[in-house]
Parts: sequence; structure tokens; C-alpha cells
Amino acid sequence: MKLSDAVEGYIPETDVRMDVPSSVKDKTLLETLSQVVANQPIEKPEQYLGQPLEKFEAKYGKLGNTQKDAVNTYHFSNAGYLLVVSDGIVEAIDWTNASASGLSALGEPVVETSYGTWYQGEKLQLKAFPDNGSTRLRLARDPGK
Repeated sequence: MKLSDAVEGYIPETDVRMDVPSSVKDKTLLETLSQVVANQPIEKPEQYLGQPLEKFEAKYGKLGNTQKDAVNTYHFSNAGYLLVVSDGIVEAIDWTNASASGLSALGEPVVETSYGTWYQGEKLQLKAFPDNGSTRLRLARDPGK
């Protein structure tokens, strides 16, 4: 596992888990997402995950404000969301200023740390990240499914 350009680390294969048990149904994840994101501007956001950015832009218009890192390009909208795009494919959609209080309806998260909380659906993931006093939510497809 490469940790940065200068550092590599190794862990035993027995400590690596390739699958994460589903904690909730995808339908429940999506229903909860629609309740905690005020004025949801994207109809059926899950349909764009794993699809070319052009499919999203054909419906919602081109997102002009972008930032890049070594892996992804982030396309920002003035409507309070951003798309995480890798090699032209939408990998995740983030919503800023979301309410984390409604996430308790999903039950126990798969992962809970000071950096964020992760709920695992059947083929989708919903992650909540603390973000300057509010919450940023990320809907992503499970890359293993």
C-alpha cells in the first residue's frame, strides 16, 4: 500500500477485508438522504454514480467551478453540492451544509470516527463528514459491487 510519494506501508492480507457487510437497504439510504438534504436539487442522484459526467451535465448543465487533486476532479455547484469525478466518471456526490441529525434513522454506522461516519447499503455508501461546524454528506457507489 502506497501512503504517499515517499512512503510505503504493508499490512498482512489477513487484516484486509474486501467486503463490508450491508447495514441498511439502498432504498433506506436514499430516503434518509432526501430527508436530511434540504431542497434536494438532484432527482435520483444514484442514477449518475458510475456514469460519465456528461450524463449529469446533460440534465443539470455544466458545472464550471472545479478543483483537482492527484485522483479526482471536484465539480462544484452553487446549489450546495459537488461531484467527485475520476477519469470522467461520477464516483460520488457530496452535499454541503446537510443535517446529520436525521442519520440516526439508519441505525449503527459501519464506521464511526472523528473524521466521519459511514453507512453501508447494498450497492451504495452514505458518508457524513464534519465540515466547519456543519455536515457534508457523500453518496457513493460501493466500488466492490
